[in-house]
Amino acid sequence: MNNLDVLMGTINKKYGSTIITKGTNMIYVDRIPFSSPHLNYLLYGGLPVGKAVEFFGGEGSGKTTTALDAVKNAQHKATNEYNDTINDLNEQIAKLKESNSKQALKDITKLEKRLVEVQEQGIRSVLYVDAEQTLDEDWATKLGVDLNSLYLVRPQTETAEQILQIILDCVATGDICMAVLDSVPMLIPQQLMEETLEKKAYGGIALPLARFSGEAPALLTKNKCTLIMINQMRDDLANPYNKYKTPGGRAVKHLYAVRLFFRKGKFFDKDTAELANNKADEPCGNFVNVEVVKTKICKPDRRTGMYTLNYETGIDIAADVLELALNYNIINQRGSWFDIIDISTGEYLKDADDNDARVQGRVPLLEMLRTNKDIYNKINVQINKIIVGQTEEE
Repeated sequence: MNNLDVLMGTINKKYGSTIITKGTNMIYVDRIPFSSPHLNYLLYGGLPVGKAVEFFGGEGSGKTTTALDAVKNAQHKATNEYNDTINDLNEQIAKLKESNSKQALKDITKLEKRLVEVQEQGIRSVLYVDAEQTLDEDWATKLGVDLNSLYLVRPQTETAEQILQIILDCVATGDICMAVLDSVPMLIPQQLMEETLEKKAYGGIALPLARFSGEAPALLTKNKCTLIMINQMRDDLANPYNKYKTPGGRAVKHLYAVRLFFRKGKFFDKDTAELANNKADEPCGNFVNVEVVKTKICKPDRRTGMYTLNYETGIDIAADVLELALNYNIINQRGSWFDIIDISTGEYLKDADDNDARVQGRVPLLEMLRTNKDIYNKINVQINKIIVGQTEEE
């Protein structure tokens, strides 16, 4: 054992953890998926677990809606993980009970203790900080969010420092799988809270965010919690060549593993056909354009995408599946006809009656994707392989 190995052991003993190791293990970054296949495609599967991400853009660009969609999927993921853990522990206990050995009895005791701990903790929750006081509960419910299990913080006279500390404290419990802050510019630091509007103060929200950015990463990773921070945009008067800037200072940008820039796209009608802006008096929805400004959890080779937002039903998953399938030749268009193909064989997919999957017209095709679960699932399997970058050889 060389001197460095001795020092490594001393350091780990001093700090009570494996702060320093020899060699590395490949760390798998779990994902919380979006409902939109297009957004999942951009990030190779969705938002990273245990990291901080930023949603920023102009007003009405889809930031909060996308965050609420992520909340819904985080709740579903947490429920599934809880049920899988309970079932796995019960199966292990049942299998060990078939043996009467002393070691089996010891293992059963440990597993039963772990089972009680998991049941006492329950399903992990989501923390939503509504600093803007604008959370639309009806819209959140329509998007699929379970409001009854949501922990909601609506600041009254609390300062930015207090709100950010609440987030850190909640993450440290290990009982939340996601925290959402909507939005950063609505937090008022203590030095501004104590002054009148006439007195100018310097530093602003950047100071508490800089400290928060130093404490948050380790807590998020340790407790497998995803943090979404929604931000706004400001004109950069100091630099005419810069298109925009975001409030919060520069330090907090280093906290984010992913930064997504949202823009409001064109309106569309009930058949998801684009409407000219001057004819969009009563649109059925709009396209949401998304640009990956920063990513540290996947290759940055997928920069821009979009999803279809219907004002009545939320994210139109079938429309997004259709667009991706067209892009990757899972669905081939020949005039008004659409042929649905198995890209591994080049042959037609078959419907429930063993007929070739062919449809005339975009509207009937969308209707088929929404109603024919068998064809939809077969297309989705191929799309999911494309999303994660899996090739046929793999």
